[in-house]
Amino acid sequence: MFGKARQNLDSGRIARVLANHRWRALLWLQSGLALALAAWLVGQCRPVSLVDAPGERIQCLSYSPFHGPDSSPLTASGAIGVEQIRADLTAIARFSTCVRIYSVDQGLEAVPEVAEALGMKVILGAWIGRDSAANKIQLERAVALAQRHPATVRALLVGNEVLLRREQSAADIRQMIDQTRRRVSVPVSYADVWEVWLRHADLADAVDFVTVHILPFWEDRPVPLEHAVEHVAAVHDRLADAFGKPLLIGESGWPRAGRQRGRSAPGRLEQARFVREFLAAASREQWQYNLIEAFDQPWKRRLEGTVGGFWGIFTGDGRLQFPLTGPVAPRAGIGAAPALGAAVAALLGVLARVSGRPWPQVAAFAASGMWLGMAAAMLLEHARLAWRDTTEWLVLGTVAALAPCWLGLRALAPRLGVRGGRVRQSLHLAISYCAAVAALWLAADPRYRDFPLWLHGLAAPALLVIGEPVDGWRRGGIRICAVVTALAGLVRLLPESINPEAVGWSLLCLVLAAGGWAAGQQQQRQ
Repeated sequence: MFGKARQNLDSGRIARVLANHRWRALLWLQSGLALALAAWLVGQCRPVSLVDAPGERIQCLSYSPFHGPDSSPLTASGAIGVEQIRADLTAIARFSTCVRIYSVDQGLEAVPEVAEALGMKVILGAWIGRDSAANKIQLERAVALAQRHPATVRALLVGNEVLLRREQSAADIRQMIDQTRRRVSVPVSYADVWEVWLRHADLADAVDFVTVHILPFWEDRPVPLEHAVEHVAAVHDRLADAFGKPLLIGESGWPRAGRQRGRSAPGRLEQARFVREFLAAASREQWQYNLIEAFDQPWKRRLEGTVGGFWGIFTGDGRLQFPLTGPVAPRAGIGAAPALGAAVAALLGVLARVSGRPWPQVAAFAASGMWLGMAAAMLLEHARLAWRDTTEWLVLGTVAALAPCWLGLRALAPRLGVRGGRVRQSLHLAISYCAAVAALWLAADPRYRDFPLWLHGLAAPALLVIGEPVDGWRRGGIRICAVVTALAGLVRLLPESINPEAVGWSLLCLVLAAGGWAAGQQQQRQ
């Protein structure tokens, strides 16, 4: 009898020692993560010296007026008024005397007249797709505008990346070009990516000049920023030698936000560096070029993910996103992370204390709150860029709320008893399920999906260190999700092992999986 009591006493002492180790580990881990994030934010605010753009002038810029938060050319009511076009072109005229447009409907047919009044040139585009009737209307309007404004329309482009999208054959494009050239006095061309031009080299005979898109970020093998302009130059020279015709770089640029591809990272500093180095090379090599693009196009996020909406070099009110000379900082400021971190740290600390927890555990929850609040601030920054409509804000916002709810209930655990434990187990299962779904999506269809690092990193460290016992069907569900998350995370890492975001996502998947598996193991031991 005494031996059994002593055995129970020893088991209780061991359990308390292990619990103390977990709380200390949580305190140091969460404090370290919060300090690392704070140091990174401070570092991101330091200006970096870059090559200055020569003359601060840009030959030509892609222009689309659909840069409002709810504006899109994909909607039937997407027509833009002349006043907005005039305001946009007036802002662009401070830095460029030329714009390229891609279609002549939804209000864009007014661009040549507005540009003419401002003394600007227009590279006029007729949008060509699968619909033959719509193509005919586009070409008729484009021809009429070129005939009406021959001094303003610098060139007419019959189609944009039509062969890349496989919406017409090369023979059909050639026929449209031939018909158009006979009716206008301005040069006529067709625009597509450089690989398509090499595959359809005979199409160069039909155009007055070759319009080629060279986008290092979007290459099948993304080109790192430090070699991006060098890549543009190499492709330009290759096509110039291949065709022996005047060459226009119809699109080149760099995104400011979104998913990293390989070693090609979007960002404010990265965009500024590419644009400046490109402009310097264009001046030195005497390239003819058009940069993509004047204004961000948030509607493109539905087609190309977050990254598709942030190629513009102007804000909506016509200010530059970055200066063309002088140092540039990756971030304009630290943001709300420190303040939100301090607020959540105080809240979780109070919850832990009022529930009767000892001070070491209160400190651990406060540290967890600091990380949770700072990570939530970073998630909110990303959400403003990436979440596209009310549905996404509701769904993804609900997913984001799971972590704070679980940590808050964990802090109050001594007061809530068994019923609170069941709710926490369900929240743990929900977090695990959402992580598994995200991991599967990224494993199966990664090109346009962001890595949800902040979304699933909110509670991952705490789940790993102080995850609680999970029983019954919840334990089985969490284990299944843990296996799926771990395997899908590793699958995403294999083709992108040089991508820091992919590496971070794979590690996060393993942390989430380990936290789920540990919870089930702990219940079995008990």
